[in-house]
Amino acid sequence: MEGADMVAGTIEENLQRLQIIHSANLTLLERAFAGSEEADIINRQRNAQRSGDMLNAAQRAFDEYQRARGDVVPIAEVKRDLLRIHSAMAQSLLAIVEDLGIPRIRCVSAVDAWFRMLRESAFFSDTQPATAPSQVMPHPA
Repeated sequence: MEGADMVAGTIEENLQRLQIIHSANLTLLERAFAGSEEADIINRQRNAQRSGDMLNAAQRAFDEYQRARGDVVPIAEVKRDLLRIHSAMAQSLLAIVEDLGIPRIRCVSAVDAWFRMLRESAFFSDTQPATAPSQVMPHPA
């Protein structure tokens, strides 16, 4: 496919078009390997190589576009911010439950149960349960 054949559109649309074109070129190449003349195989290989190169370039451009727009954030930053939010929410809930007159150890247990699912997610796997003054609740297995 020649560059002049590309229809103007959004980066996302162009990327999707190139993915479809490259997939079609790979399918045609597989068929050529199954029983075509060597010249046809060489032609199909060239087309698959070109569409693959164009797809890689489009993917890099799309990645850069997303970074420039602020849509891509390093995972370490996301984890750091989510950990801060998770901790603040757990401490706030702990204080609210304690204000109800429930013994602290039961409060910690309840808060720990509320946030267990978050701790088991990929973002919070290294966080600890809520803690009582001189006691750490065991992390659920």
